[in-house]
Amino acid sequence: MTDQSSSIRRSSIWELDQRPEPQYGRAPDGTPMRLVTIVDRDSHFVVIMKVELETTPNHARDALAEGIKNRGMIPRALLVKDEQLVRELTPVAQEYDFELKVVKKFEVIPQIMRELTQMIGRQPVTFVPDSDQAPEDMLFDDCEICRAQKAALLDGREPTFDEMKKAFKKAKNSGKGIVGGDMEL
Repeated sequence: MTDQSSSIRRSSIWELDQRPEPQYGRAPDGTPMRLVTIVDRDSHFVVIMKVELETTPNHARDALAEGIKNRGMIPRALLVKDEQLVRELTPVAQEYDFELKVVKKFEVIPQIMRELTQMIGRQPVTFVPDSDQAPEDMLFDDCEICRAQKAALLDGREPTFDEMKKAFKKAKNSGKGIVGGDMEL
């Protein structure tokens, strides 16, 4: 284990999915875009959802490193669906000392995508880098989770773990938001 990973706590198993971005699909110049979604399997906490151009190198690796940094936790194992991702993510897995596994099917990511679709009536709205989409149009204001994400986005950053923990608690208490399970603290 590296010095960097020894100061970060272990989490459960995470799932990492990379697919064409479902809302827009392409950047204004026609370049395909990808959505990387990382979810904690036990808590159903969305570690990160990040959209980049398909031509961006190491997109999944960078999203994973950002998710680890923002969450302050390392997965015990990371599940992916293809060997290409294993090759891309091996340096991060070695640095943080966790196992990479290829699976045929995810347990949690499809459920979260369905719940998000049901909640908002369409595929999740995601931020398109360098688009004409205004930040106030990117997230809905009907739950505390979206409000926390929107506030951070308007500040030009990702929400912190503590901000999201508070937002999930408020959303759970208000009943306006999908909160599946307890977050590890």
